Formats: sequence, C-alpha cells, structure tokens
Amino acid sequence: EMAENKVFQLVAAQKVGLTIPATLISSSPSDVKNFYLKCGGLMINKILSTSPILDKVTFTHLVDECDIDDNLSILISPAIFQPLIKKEYELRITIVGNKLFSTKINSQENLATSIDWRVHPVKKKSSIQMEPTLIPLELEVKILNLMRLLNLNYGAVDMIVTPQGDYVFLEINPSGQWYFIQENTRCNDIASAIADFLC
Repeated sequence: EMAENKVFQLVAAQKVGLTIPATLISSSPSDVKNFYLKCGGLMINKILSTSPILDKVTFTHLVDECDIDDNLSILISPAIFQPLIKKEYELRITIVGNKLFSTKINSQENLATSIDWRVHPVKKKSSIQMEPTLIPLELEVKILNLMRLLNLNYGAVDMIVTPQGDYVFLEINPSGQWYFIQENTRCNDIASAIADFLC
C-alpha cells in the first residue's frame, strides 16, 4: 500500500538518483495557477491515487486556462501537477525479481497518445508501436535500488525519454499490467520470469 502512494514513489525515486519532474501537489487555486505560469502554460495533471471508480481510468491530461479558472474543481481534492515534458518516446519497464524487461512505447506518433498512451484499451491490441529495448546499466541499477527501497518483487515503471536522451521517472505501479506488453512485443520472457520467480 505504501508503494502505491505516488508522493512516496517520487521521494523514493529521487533518493536512488532517478530524475523526476518538478512537481506540485496541491489543492490551492493560487498555488496551482502560479505553478502553471512557471510551466509556461504547459502543465499536466494527475490524480494522487488510482481511480475510486471500478473499471475507470483517469488519464493524465494537459491543463488549459479553463481548468486553471475552475477554482472549485481544484479545491475538491489535492492533485499532482507537473510541467509537460517533451518526449522522444516512453518506456514501460517491467521488473520481476532482479530481471528487467524494457519496452519502448512510440507514443508520440499519434496525437491522441502523446500525453497519456493508456488511452488505448490494454485489453485489446494497441495501435501504438511497442518494441523491446535496452536501457543503460546505470539506470537498471537505480531501478533495482528503487525496488529494494519500496520492498517490491514486482513492479512496472513508466518513464519518459526526452529528445536529449534524458530518462525521467514518472511512476511505478506495484501491480502493473504486463500481458499487453507481451502481446504487442511477442516476447514471452515476462511470463517465464514470473513463473520462475513463483516456483
């Protein structure tokens, strides 16, 4: 339960040396507006935890001026606000024990998936191109250190790779889905690693 906490995740990621976005967690309209201006009007919003509505996903979205002027919706609940980071592509890194499976997600090829690639239902074959990829050893070590700090044996890390080649940590899902990755990359290694870990 602690590892599900997105604030705790960001703090833990920073402790192990991962780069995280500048972040505001607030329900103050004035603080949110000031942060929006600091972001040059390019700011995204996320909920603090998983959606309380069964089978519903609240996607990350780009904040516009109408959102900023809607004081009531900001006051209802604190949320996560971060600058919109330019992406070359995204990574989904599935960790099973000490094994990492990195998948490149070409989310920027479609405007609909450029902010949040999850808009495509994971229960169906996604139109987003996904492919296995390699990440630097230094990044692997930091992710494994994060897993140890969070006391997890399994997790799914979401990251951005910027046009400059920087790796930016977004979040880790301690019970993140993996089968859609296997379907879209035709790589059965994740299932095998889970089976081996459970034996």
